[in-house]
Amino acid sequence: MLLRDPAYSSEVAVSYANGETPVLGDYVKNDLEQPGTVTRLRMASSGDDFVSIRWDDGGPDSPLTPAKDFTLISRKA
Repeated sequence: MLLRDPAYSSEVAVSYANGETPVLGDYVKNDLEQPGTVTRLRMASSGDDFVSIRWDDGGPDSPLTPAKDFTLISRKA
C-alpha cells in the first residue's frame, strides 16, 4: 500500500540525488545500487522529503529516509 503522510506537506522539496522530486511508486536505488519502490512519502514543512522503500530483494521496508539518499531509476507515466 502506498501512503502519503498528510500531516506533512510543503511547496519546497528536497529532491532525489539526481534532482527529481519524489513521487509515490517511483523506482529508485540507493548508493549501493539496491533497487526498490517508494511506498511512503513524507514532505516536511522544513523542505526535507523522506521516503520509505520496498526493496526488490524482499528485505524489510526501509524506515523513512531522506530522499536525497536515493536516485530515481524510473517513474510510471
